Amino acid sequence: MLRVVAFNPAEGWSRDASEDIARELERRVASEGRELSDGLQDFIGPVRPEDRRAAGATAADLED
Repeated sequence: MLRVVAFNPAEGWSRDASEDIARELERRVASEGRELSDGLQDFIGPVRPEDRRAAGATAADLED
């Protein structure tokens, strides 16, 4: 699974931004009337919590 991690060294934090990026990609693709490419589907699918639950992810997995 591909993940996008946001870093802010000035404030000393990092976080998994994958879900935020996936949502924004879906929004932009939809607003332009385009279809998701296979590559974007591969990234977005496992990132969304509803898809991860459907794939059998546990509550602990969803906390990642």
